[in-house]
Amino acid sequence: MKTTRQLFSLLPRLFFSLVFAAAFYTAWLAVAIPVLKQADNTVLIRIIFWLAAPPVTAAGFTAGIAIAQLLPGSHKSSLSQFYLLPLVGCFLGEAIVLWFSPMFIVFTMMAFGAAATLAREIHIIKKNQQPATTCASTPIKPKNLAAAYLAIWLGTGLIPFSLHIFARPDYVKLSTAIFAGLANLFGLWATIIVKASDFPNAGEFFHPLHTSVYSAFILAVVIIPFLIRKRLLQILALLLFVPMIVFWLYLGWAQLASCAI
Repeated sequence: MKTTRQLFSLLPRLFFSLVFAAAFYTAWLAVAIPVLKQADNTVLIRIIFWLAAPPVTAAGFTAGIAIAQLLPGSHKSSLSQFYLLPLVGCFLGEAIVLWFSPMFIVFTMMAFGAAATLAREIHIIKKNQQPATTCASTPIKPKNLAAAYLAIWLGTGLIPFSLHIFARPDYVKLSTAIFAGLANLFGLWATIIVKASDFPNAGEFFHPLHTSVYSAFILAVVIIPFLIRKRLLQILALLLFVPMIVFWLYLGWAQLASCAI
């Protein structure tokens, strides 16, 4: 298999792993939030629940890869061996922020878990790579590029959306939380968008310059691949888009969370 085609094959695998990791984390969140809110819980119960988050999320990454391996032309890998690296990444992501802001663990776990997933997949490709005299040079079709960007954006957007639903304060209505979750797709612009609802302190913490600069960077990463003809550069832009959009959504969620406090 040619190098660029192999790299392009990582996109659906990375997408599926992120979506299933988000789904597994959401399931953990739905169980953990009611338990952790109870004041009479012992420290041991809280520790057990927080320690359970990385294994559950890593299982989601692994389940996503398992589903992606069913796709035609997808390379196969050992799921038992694959689970370990995202597990380490998720534990590392949780350890970085748990001590000062437990609600942020989803973003660092997703970032480190996705990085571990990507590293594992690239390692497998290099390990199985056969010598080739040519590389695929056909550019990715615009509709396929658009579909890839949309899938990554909406797939990662499921994470903050679920947080708005399951971790909303008691004084925020469900309809308002759903609207905020949808607005969160637009990152740092979300606090302006939620002015159309009764979200508390909407518009606060908005920084026009920072928002405009980051928006310009994301737009560049999205638009440039449609203008260039190099398939490898298009794939690299898509891979760069993943951490950028995760951070973008995290900033939007953090901003809305600060408004709701």
